[in-house]
Amino acid sequence: MTLDEYLVWADKVEQGFFEAAKFLHSQYVFNAWDVPYATQLVPLAVLFVELGSDLEDANARERLEHWYWSGIFGEAYGSAIETQYARDLEQVAVYVRTGAEPLLVEEANFVPQRLLTLRTRNIAAYKGLYALQMKSGAADWRTGEKLTLATYHDEAIDIHHIFPVAWCQADPPIPADLYNSIINKTPIDAGTNRRIGGRAPSEYLPRLRTRYSNLDEALQAHWVNPEHLEEDDFYTSFIERGEQMLSLIGNAMRKDIQGGREVFRTALLRGMPEDLIPEGEAEDADDDAELQEFDDNENEYDDVSNAEYGVEDDE
Repeated sequence: MTLDEYLVWADKVEQGFFEAAKFLHSQYVFNAWDVPYATQLVPLAVLFVELGSDLEDANARERLEHWYWSGIFGEAYGSAIETQYARDLEQVAVYVRTGAEPLLVEEANFVPQRLLTLRTRNIAAYKGLYALQMKSGAADWRTGEKLTLATYHDEAIDIHHIFPVAWCQADPPIPADLYNSIINKTPIDAGTNRRIGGRAPSEYLPRLRTRYSNLDEALQAHWVNPEHLEEDDFYTSFIERGEQMLSLIGNAMRKDIQGGREVFRTALLRGMPEDLIPEGEAEDADDDAELQEFDDNENEYDDVSNAEYGVEDDE
């Protein structure tokens, strides 16, 4: 790049990154360590330069969001990023302007098994789902405040185990690969997280209800059924919330994700103590429902350039 070329584009690209940051805030990504793929910021910023005022229309903005979430949950920016850059810069601009879907959007796929392996904050899809939960209206369980940019900075937001670790490790224990799945986690205020501690859901719910009369409504906004918590029913809660989270992801990707119920049921039947499986459920998992194995540390789709940021208070 020549000096003249740099001088032509430097200020424009800087403004593009500024607009990209505002876009991320609108998607409930508020800090650098919450960005699912830092690599996706490059084409995002350039698209703001290229598209300019074309992104002011609602339809255009929705298409940009569609591409953004498809890239996260399709895990497209974990490898071969140079090729992805070039393809998206051309195809996404066309998509925003005309509606002709880019290859990334067409090919993006999310399998139900992946939810079982989203356990740590160094995974792009984990960060994406964390943001998507807040964007979809999640409110704190004690204060009732929506988890927005303002509350994010005023009060620290934690990822809370819905069924706390201490309860899950009691006798008989629930396997860590189940209770550490993002299906059993949700964003809440750090102070609320500390007050819940390691208590059973049936114990912490009454305490929270004394502070927030609309707690059940807040729980449902996190795709949590209060009845399952009152009964300490990890099994049923896990399946139902997993299905609803797949629906949330599917809506962001504009795709129908099928098969979650049997995948989650199979994992639970294979791993949970019989005493914690509700009566009437089959004792053995369906042999035809095979779990796809992922390795969070070595999966080529993981954003390994992002370090692990902190540990949840209730872990």
